[in-house]
Amino acid sequence: MKPELQKSIAGNCTISSPPHVPEIRLHLATQQDTLWHKGEEALEALGLASPYWAFAWAGGQGLDGWQVILAGDVFYDTSLAADLIPWFDALSTRGATVLIGDPRRAYCPQQRLKLLATYQVPVVRELEDADVKRTLVWQYV
Repeated sequence: MKPELQKSIAGNCTISSPPHVPEIRLHLATQQDTLWHKGEEALEALGLASPYWAFAWAGGQGLDGWQVILAGDVFYDTSLAADLIPWFDALSTRGATVLIGDPRRAYCPQQRLKLLATYQVPVVRELEDADVKRTLVWQYV
């Protein structure tokens, strides 16, 4: 995360828990925070976009009990894969459903995955050297 963004979040939000998921702690805009009181016009004048990310929306809170984790294209780097695999292990052990979208990147732990679906996905040629790339949806097991 960029340092200026991290500073902005820390300075404008309070670490608190959403009402429906008290076990989770997030940086949120509360009624005591300046973001809560600024309208879109005031934010635009400061060069800031609407802080949709600073609120615990009802839809997100409603998903709490479902324990579904979605991860797309995360196995492109060995150190990231090394960090994610133990986390996915722990989540899966606790009963979470971990779904991964990955086109068989270099560090994808296929031995821990169950194939669920295959798609032909339009992609940007400059990034993928193709116009369409085959990607797979896996469940982490």
